[in-house]
Amino acid sequence: MDSLIKGDVTEAAKEDSTGYNRHMNRYSIMVSSAVALIIFSVAIIASLDGIVSEAVTSIILFVLIGIAVYILIIAGISHQYYRRRYPDIDNFYTEEQHANFNRIFAIAIASGVSLIVFSLCLNIWLEYTVIPYSEQISGGVFLLCTAVAVGIFTFFGMQKDKYDIGKYNQENRPEAPGKKHLASKLCGVIMLLATALFLFLGLSFDMFRSAAVIYPVAGIFCGIVCLLLSDK
Repeated sequence: MDSLIKGDVTEAAKEDSTGYNRHMNRYSIMVSSAVALIIFSVAIIASLDGIVSEAVTSIILFVLIGIAVYILIIAGISHQYYRRRYPDIDNFYTEEQHANFNRIFAIAIASGVSLIVFSLCLNIWLEYTVIPYSEQISGGVFLLCTAVAVGIFTFFGMQKDKYDIGKYNQENRPEAPGKKHLASKLCGVIMLLATALFLFLGLSFDMFRSAAVIYPVAGIFCGIVCLLLSDK
């Protein structure tokens, strides 16, 4: 899998003179990590609810979100610069690489959805288990699993787009400026909107715990988006 994602095939590496594979891998990691970090920040709040003061949890939340936004800005600017520098790339990926990745992609998306369902079941079980801080543990584990699942959706959605070099070239042509419907971008928008709604409900109505259900729902939508757009 490592050689597949990194594209360490001798023939392909010789033809990748623009560093496209390396750039897209780095871009995928940065964006998916930032999106997962946003949800992870909420998992920290759920885990510390009632244990430390709200001021402390709020500081942790906004610091982590700030780091995530920082990463997203750097990734976005770097990607735009790369696109302007290399608007047209020769397709150097082999059919075997495409086939191998498609198998891994299907497993990854199925694993992400299953992880969210598993986290829901675990959350329900922990809520009815009499152990110290059961509510904090259930909320934290629930959101942590969601963060991992959404990170998987985002990363592999972007990796799917990486292999579609024809789409990359088409999007960089002046006559097609609006054709940038990437699954990764939609997932990013979905999760940012989910975070905005979560913060609004939590800060305005003190519904942090109840509003946490927004994230697994958004994560499932990300999985649906990846599946629907995987062949487009």
